[in-house]
Amino acid sequence: MGSFITNLHVRCADRHAVIAALRSLDAVPAYVRGSSETTWTSIFPDAAGHDEAVLPEMARALSKALQLPVIAFIVHDSDILRYWLFDGGEELDRYNSAPGYFTDEDEATPPEGGNPAVLTAYCLPGPSRDRLLRLLNSEDFVFAEDRLAELAKILGIPERPAVDSYHYLVDGQGAPGSLTLVQAEGEESIRLD
Repeated sequence: MGSFITNLHVRCADRHAVIAALRSLDAVPAYVRGSSETTWTSIFPDAAGHDEAVLPEMARALSKALQLPVIAFIVHDSDILRYWLFDGGEELDRYNSAPGYFTDEDEATPPEGGNPAVLTAYCLPGPSRDRLLRLLNSEDFVFAEDRLAELAKILGIPERPAVDSYHYLVDGQGAPGSLTLVQAEGEESIRLD
């Protein structure tokens, strides 16, 4: 069985503002993880599961509430990477690495979306549009989470939160109580109930 990953990342947000927004949007339980090494705050919502309707709507609502960029990622069974990028509640970009996967179409259907011209504005300084285009369209990735890890690195999101998901955190941490603080490798994670 492959990996199933669902997470959101907010750029340049105050952690307390993220927590307040998640609560106001009734998007808990969730884990919120921040690190002094990145400008992104990572969110692992339970409610989103792997629902491709719920996760982008949650990202849109969070982006609108915070008036900040939010990117949402789903990896399905290590085969598909999808993302949605919002800023101020407006969808700016979306990507599907295997749009034919759940249809009668050939699974080798080329990826859809992924606009390097838009995405570059949210990346660390330096990546070229050509590099992003190659990453989003490359057939070199066997596992979707490897493509996600590389994209996260370009965005400045550390690999660990990029490939984590709510159920991985619960399984690995047990089910901590409300607002339990977890320290790991210089990161600060909080579970909201």
